[in-house]
Amino acid sequence: MKMLSILLLVLTVNLNTFNQTKEYSLVNVNQQGVMLNGYDVVAYFTENKPVKGTSTYASFYQHATYHFTSITNKQLFDGNPDKYTPKYGGYCAVAAAFNKMEEIEIDKFQIYQGHLYMNRNAKAVSVWNENPAGIVKKAEKNWPKLKKKYGKLITN
Repeated sequence: MKMLSILLLVLTVNLNTFNQTKEYSLVNVNQQGVMLNGYDVVAYFTENKPVKGTSTYASFYQHATYHFTSITNKQLFDGNPDKYTPKYGGYCAVAAAFNKMEEIEIDKFQIYQGHLYMNRNAKAVSVWNENPAGIVKKAEKNWPKLKKKYGKLITN
């Protein structure tokens, strides 16, 4: 009976290990691992435009390095990175709504309901402007599948 209990325990541990949720990362970084080619994500909120950051003021968050224009912007980011991190890994929000992955133009962005959304081009911005709530709803549904398809598996 004791042997059966041990065997069941081992099987349970193995099944729990097998069934653990896999985490995927998908972020729009360059070859150096820098988000949005070094543009300051905080500046989109504070200056309402893309501003190139510098490696002098950098932070690492969720598998990406972020560059900032100042220590103040770095501190704002460090204090609440989820507020400033672009949605959908910094890829095109409209494309994500259509279950696709697309690069972005650094100046095609929107701040919507307190979040930064990037887009591919002027046409994507036009589609976004027609129904931002609908785009976000669809993109939120598609994003986990896109991360799994195009992202990399995170191992600890």
